[in-house]
Amino acid sequence: MLRTKAFYCCLILLLSLSLSSCIGGASEASESTANYEEPARKEADSASGYNRVTLSEEAEKRLGLQTGTVELIDDRLVLPYASILYDTRGNTSAFTNPEPHVYIRQDITVAHIEGNQVFLSHGPEPGTVVVTVGVAELYGVDAGITK
Repeated sequence: MLRTKAFYCCLILLLSLSLSSCIGGASEASESTANYEEPARKEADSASGYNRVTLSEEAEKRLGLQTGTVELIDDRLVLPYASILYDTRGNTSAFTNPEPHVYIRQDITVAHIEGNQVFLSHGPEPGTVVVTVGVAELYGVDAGITK
């Protein structure tokens, strides 16, 4: 009988210790989720008619985004070929990078393509930063594709 009581006392002690460690772990988990930053968010951009996509610094690094600039060559707008995004209707656009971590699609009209250069009849102003690597991933965020 004494052994049975000792056994149950030990069992209760062990259970209470394991429960207290679970409670501590739960508070640590809630603290870590309080510091969680969404990797990407989007909001409507009335000027472009598209979404304004904002990425966390970590998300930008993970995607390996790279950029180039729109140039003016012989009075024509030119951007890197990798910047072009063709949508499901065949319309063309490019993601601009107007400020750190922010990306906005802008419609472009392709006049012709020479190698890796795209000559435009309509597009962003010269000097505008455009995405050259990670365009498809940004389009996925813009379109609401999460997985």
